[in-house]
Amino acid sequence: MNAKDFRSARLFAVFGGYEVDLSRAEMAGNEAYVEANAVFGGGEIRVPLNWKVVLQGMGVFGGYNDKTQHVQTDGSAPAKTLYVRGVAVFGGIEVKN
Repeated sequence: MNAKDFRSARLFAVFGGYEVDLSRAEMAGNEAYVEANAVFGGGEIRVPLNWKVVLQGMGVFGGYNDKTQHVQTDGSAPAKTLYVRGVAVFGGIEVKN
């Protein structure tokens, strides 16, 4: 996804999965939100290296996993923060670079 003003997304998988690549997206402002849900399935979200990720999801016989490496490319600019919320039931959500 090459969005120039990414703000939010809603993702949902049942007995399946999704892959969302935001690695070339640009965030509108300093915060963006993703509601990522999975039931008997999973999801993978890729983000740019300069985005900080805050997981606020809950796993029920499943889980959320942050495998990102946050690299602040411009120390004078405020950090871009992606909040990932939702529920993973018998599945998982993974965020990585």
